[in-house]
Amino acid sequence: MSRKAPEIDPKPAETITFGGFVFLTRNSELRTVEGKAVDLRSQSAEVLSVLAARPGEIVSKDALMQAIWPDTFVTDDSLIQCIADIRRALADDAHAIVETLPRRGYRLNAHPSDATDLDAAAVKERAKTRLSRRGVILAAIVLVAAAIGAYYGAEAWRAAPVRSSDMPRIAILPFDDFSAGADKGYLSDAVAEGIITELARSKTYAVIARNSSFRYRGKPTDTRQIGDELGVDYLLEGSQQKIGERLKVAAQLLDAHDGSLVWANTYNGEIGDLFVVQEKIIRTLADRVGRRIERPLPQSGAAKVSALHYHLMGIAKIREDFSAARNELYRQLNLKAIEEDPNSQFGYIGLAWSYRNDAMFGWNEQDRDEALKRAAEYADKAILLAPDDAEAHNIRASIHTEAGEVE
Repeated sequence: MSRKAPEIDPKPAETITFGGFVFLTRNSELRTVEGKAVDLRSQSAEVLSVLAARPGEIVSKDALMQAIWPDTFVTDDSLIQCIADIRRALADDAHAIVETLPRRGYRLNAHPSDATDLDAAAVKERAKTRLSRRGVILAAIVLVAAAIGAYYGAEAWRAAPVRSSDMPRIAILPFDDFSAGADKGYLSDAVAEGIITELARSKTYAVIARNSSFRYRGKPTDTRQIGDELGVDYLLEGSQQKIGERLKVAAQLLDAHDGSLVWANTYNGEIGDLFVVQEKIIRTLADRVGRRIERPLPQSGAAKVSALHYHLMGIAKIREDFSAARNELYRQLNLKAIEEDPNSQFGYIGLAWSYRNDAMFGWNEQDRDEALKRAAEYADKAILLAPDDAEAHNIRASIHTEAGEVE
């Protein structure tokens, strides 16, 4: 029994239509039905491209994060910003075109069509765009050539960077949480994520992004299989257990090629020693696979760990349901973080994100300009307290963007 060719090998739609717009799948261009190009940031266009490949279907957050940032450490907020950017471009204030399905993902309510369905004006507009682009490309080539010459003239004194193929590649797996009852929480992820963030600062080894390595949570650990799938040389795995005010952290470094144990250790101490333990693991790991880290041990303390705990609780809550109500809960938990330790950056970072969310989505009846002003004040406070914290700078950059201060 034979089937028609289209049933065996269906031809993908060249355009997707929705709400008076057309998305060209071949080159990820968004246009009006009249053919006018609509400006969209490159990452937002990539997100829209993934959604457009499955019109009418629910695409999970994890699938989108893996497709757009497969080996990059980013938070869910990067995806949320792209979705908001797409909705702004489509004037989709009601979220009818790009629909949010709580705890499930996003759906593009669109219709696939063939390229022949494009309006004649769209074809004409595209031709004009191609001609104008040629001039831009020629000018860009000249500028890039000049920039390359200037760079090598001014930076010749710098040592040649280590080629990525020569860098040891490391994956930090999610730590198991062996705490019980009320002590079971979010500190296991805090340890693993902290190690990822600190190691990622180095140029002597490459660290796999959280989105890639954390997908093995709760799965049996086959070292060589994970090593092959992630393309890494080493795996770090471990566990954390909180019992009252006591903390126990175990960690082991494995050779991903043969599964052999490179190093292992167990740390016992007070809950306030969390950041010191994290730093000791980072130093040992770096010493074994790359270059030794020489810097003072971080200041820690139970109050700082408690502040981090409330901050992580807030992140978990708003990730479950990104809504106005959860944003308010997120804010309250970060206020508790500041109460626990007003000298740590975590609560201020969370408050900055909460007011930025209010400004961006019109939540909690906040005046947009006032919300952005408050967000900026909290972000600046976080940077003052922790100038090396990447997330503090990330939220400040996001606030600048929302305020139109792109420069």
